[in-house]
Amino acid sequence: MYDPSEEVYQGLKANTDITEKVGDRIFANGVPDGGIYPSVYYGEISNVPALSSDNNEDYAKSTMQVSILSDTGSVKKLAGAVETVMLTLNWTRLSYTNITAENGGKLIYYKVMRFIKTGGMNNV
Repeated sequence: MYDPSEEVYQGLKANTDITEKVGDRIFANGVPDGGIYPSVYYGEISNVPALSSDNNEDYAKSTMQVSILSDTGSVKKLAGAVETVMLTLNWTRLSYTNITAENGGKLIYYKVMRFIKTGGMNNV
């Protein structure tokens, strides 16, 4: 099965517009408790065979979520950099959602971005 996690991590880490804002706060599958903001986390939501033949998975469809967390509400430039990375890696934007939540009396702003990628197992 195709695992896009390392590809996404390396792409996010290599983008200076992202690392200038978050440093090394790029996490897989969630942020540690008591997180420092802003930070980025990513995780695969689904990975399903799209086409199989002769017991081989020829094509897969993967959905990746990349979330930006901030305590200032200013994530527009960071979101643009994340989108650039994902589009460069041949992902297609699926949806964006903005969420505001309270954590310990402090507002935390989330930008949730979902991307999809379908392709042959040799070139996904």
